[in-house]
Amino acid sequence: MLLFLYLFLFRALSGVQNGFGYADRKILRTITTLIMGLALMGTLFWIFYYPPESYWKVASIFLVLASIVGVLGVEDSFNDNYQILPKDVHLWEILATGGVTLAWVTLGGNLISIAASIYPGLILHKGFINLGSGKTWWYHGTDDPSGQTYSIPLLGIKIPRLSTRGRISIAVASLMAVIINSSLQWEISVQKILSWL
Repeated sequence: MLLFLYLFLFRALSGVQNGFGYADRKILRTITTLIMGLALMGTLFWIFYYPPESYWKVASIFLVLASIVGVLGVEDSFNDNYQILPKDVHLWEILATGGVTLAWVTLGGNLISIAASIYPGLILHKGFINLGSGKTWWYHGTDDPSGQTYSIPLLGIKIPRLSTRGRISIAVASLMAVIINSSLQWEISVQKILSWL
């Protein structure tokens, strides 16, 4: 349950960071960036004392470092004082949230908790971005007003998106899975799956 809460809150905080960026609330955005950075540094500290096989540990460290770059990239995209990294909020937020999520996969985290954290966190993530952008909580649009895609300009690609109803449905199913799993105590990790093969 702790892993679910950590990843859920981290993804929600990523939305808060973006929302403060769009709202031009510099101090609040920077504070959020620092909180996210501290959470990732705590994860790195934990990895150094966790004893998985060496290649899993190395992969986890690189993934958390990628997440740190993503968090800083989002900050940099909104902060005119830096401009160190190319401006592409969507790319950096994918790196920020995806890096730490995959790090916990490589660390042997429970795949049920990890997968279940994504869509509930994404609902809050998008809602906070919408509020910061002056939209309603459930506004579906992105840089594509229809909301069917969002773009990553640095890579020249558009990523398809689910409808709001689809996201809510998966989020509800995810929360049910976490509740059920908290009583059943199923532990499924990449390492366990590989040991079965």
